[in-house]
Amino acid sequence: MILQALDLQRFILIYVVQLTVCLIFFMIAVKILKRNRNTLTYTLSAFYFTIFIGLVVNAIYIPIEANPTVHILYLITMFCILFAFFFLVLFNLFLYKLDTKVSRSNIVVMFVFYVSITLTIILIPNGFAINKQTNWKPVWTWTFLIIVYLYLFIFAIIPFAVLFIKIYKTFGEKSLKRRIKYFYVGFIGMIIAMLGGMLYNTWNNAVFRMIWTGIVLFITVPSGVLIYYGIAQKL
Repeated sequence: MILQALDLQRFILIYVVQLTVCLIFFMIAVKILKRNRNTLTYTLSAFYFTIFIGLVVNAIYIPIEANPTVHILYLITMFCILFAFFFLVLFNLFLYKLDTKVSRSNIVVMFVFYVSITLTIILIPNGFAINKQTNWKPVWTWTFLIIVYLYLFIFAIIPFAVLFIKIYKTFGEKSLKRRIKYFYVGFIGMIIAMLGGMLYNTWNNAVFRMIWTGIVLFITVPSGVLIYYGIAQKL
């Protein structure tokens, strides 16, 4: 039934690639918490769990084909995927402030801010369409894509990179520097996967979509594993 409703490319992307990522990320999150339970492990596992939830919801809405249910579920998917990067920024902040600690009030302020700005972005009127006319596929406008890209650069990539540089400078051992590099490369890979997925929803180009479907798994999974082995394994 699902195969009849979906084209093969989309079926592979969602039910093979994304669900594979879901399973791996869930296993990584559980493994992190099994090793140790502290502020750092809770924060990093929250990143994996949030991505996991977003991708699972994305797979759930596919066969429904009825609004407003599909629209609401897709909003949940977008929120989870975008908001997940808050936990990586927060994790970097915790790592940088390991000796002095971050106050609870600052954490609450950051959390409320990121929730608010993420909701503001995904609720932009006419930013995307997902209905019968689009064959129940999310179709983004170029304006919406640019706004989301700006959101990621301003609130995820830049703060993460600034904190990474500060953390890297404080590490003296070569082994620690190597591990933090793995962590950063993993983050970059996740961002590339994110940006590519968003472009996939916007640019109706058959060649790009075919190529992206083929390579996204080989970007996302290694990136998630690098984040784990770069820093989480020793938490």
